[in-house]
Amino acid sequence: MKINKKTIICSIAAIIGVFVLIIGLLYWQRNHIIEHIAKDKFAKIESSRNVKLSFDKMNLSGLDNLIITAFKLQEPNKQTFLYIDSLDCKLSLLGMLKREVVITHMAIKNIDLNVIDKREERNFGFLLHSNENKPSESAENNEKRSMYERVTEKLNKVFDIFPEDLKIRNMNINLVHNNYDASLSIPEFNIIDNEFNSQANLKCLNSETQSLKLTGSFSNQNQSFKCDVSSANKERLRMPLVDTLYNAIIKSDTLHFSIQTNEVSDQLELVGNLGFSGLCINHE
Repeated sequence: MKINKKTIICSIAAIIGVFVLIIGLLYWQRNHIIEHIAKDKFAKIESSRNVKLSFDKMNLSGLDNLIITAFKLQEPNKQTFLYIDSLDCKLSLLGMLKREVVITHMAIKNIDLNVIDKREERNFGFLLHSNENKPSESAENNEKRSMYERVTEKLNKVFDIFPEDLKIRNMNINLVHNNYDASLSIPEFNIIDNEFNSQANLKCLNSETQSLKLTGSFSNQNQSFKCDVSSANKERLRMPLVDTLYNAIIKSDTLHFSIQTNEVSDQLELVGNLGFSGLCINHE
C-alpha cells in the first residue's frame, strides 16, 4: 500500500492543530478551571473543619501568577478570623506539573487577623478540631495527641506555604480576651534573602501605643523563624498585658524569639527559645 506524503503531512498537521486547540482552550478556561478546583478543595475543608472560606475573584495572570481578592475565613455565625483584600502568588511551574502547589513569591495587601478568646465566644476552634470521620483507632490516637504535636504540625504547614520572598502591606492583628485587648499593626513587612526589618505599632488595653522594631530571619529550607523585638524610639520595651495579668511592671531592651521544626525519626520536633536583654521586673 502506497502512502501519500501529502496525506501524512496533513494528518500530522491536524494532530498538531488539535493539540494546540486543546492547549488554547485550557489556557482560555484556566480561570474557571482553577476556581472550580479551589471551590472543591474549600468545600472539603469547610466540611471537615466547620469553617467558611470565600473569595470574590480567583484568576491566573499568565501561567503561574495566581491572584485572589477578598479572601475570607470564619466560623459560621462568628466574627471573621482572617480577611485578605488581595493575595498575589507566584507558582512554580515544575511544582504544578507534579500536581504540587509550590509558592515562590507572595504579595499580600490589607490583611486583618482577629483572634477572639472569650468565655462566650471563640473564633478559632477550627484550628484545633476536625470533623473528619476516621477509623476508631486513628481517632483515639488523634485524641491523645498533645497540644505540642498539633502546634508543631501547624507550624510545619506554615513553613511549607509561606515563601522566603514575601511582601505584606498593611497587616493588622487583633486579640480580644476576657481580661485584655491588644492590637498590632504593621504597615510594611518584607522578607528579602531570608531577612526582614520592619516597624510595628502595638496597642494594649488603655496603655500608650508602642513603636516597635522587628528584625530577624525566615527560612523554608531550615523551617526556622527568628525575631528580635525592640523599641523603635530607644525607649525600653513594655509589656502591658503581663502587667495587667500579674500586677507587675516588666520592661526590657529586646525580646528574642526563635522557633524551628525538625523531622526526627519520621516525627516532627519543635524547638524554640524565648529570651530578654536588659530585663527589669517590678512587682507591686
